[in-house]
Amino acid sequence: MGEIGSRIRGICIRWEADRGFGFIRFLTGISARLWVTDTRQEDSPYESAFVHISDLPRELDMDDLPSRDIILEFDLESSETEKGGFVARRCTVVNRYDGRTGGLLKQPERISSTERGEDAGFARQDEAEEHEAVAEPS
Repeated sequence: MGEIGSRIRGICIRWEADRGFGFIRFLTGISARLWVTDTRQEDSPYESAFVHISDLPRELDMDDLPSRDIILEFDLESSETEKGGFVARRCTVVNRYDGRTGGLLKQPERISSTERGEDAGFARQDEAEEHEAVAEPS
């Protein structure tokens, strides 16, 4: 979670529309103090990453930011200008809790449990087919 070079998720907590940048809060690790969301506090399990408008999806309406309802996924990199700082690169919108679709990538269609053979308790489709072949006398 929250390591340089990893792809992680967070929310935009501050957006400066007139300047074209903002900050994304992300979780650095599981903690008993998840309620301490102010990243300036030493015991907070969260950090913030700088994000430039050019690293956000074009389809995302910037008037929707900041928002806790938009879950962003991004590559976490070290800041070249701020010691110990982070930069969010190549952001995508993975979910929106506000009912809108702006910026969301089209999700692949999911295979139903029936198509996978799970409703009969089989882990894989080929196991279900083997069972059907044995169960049906020729």
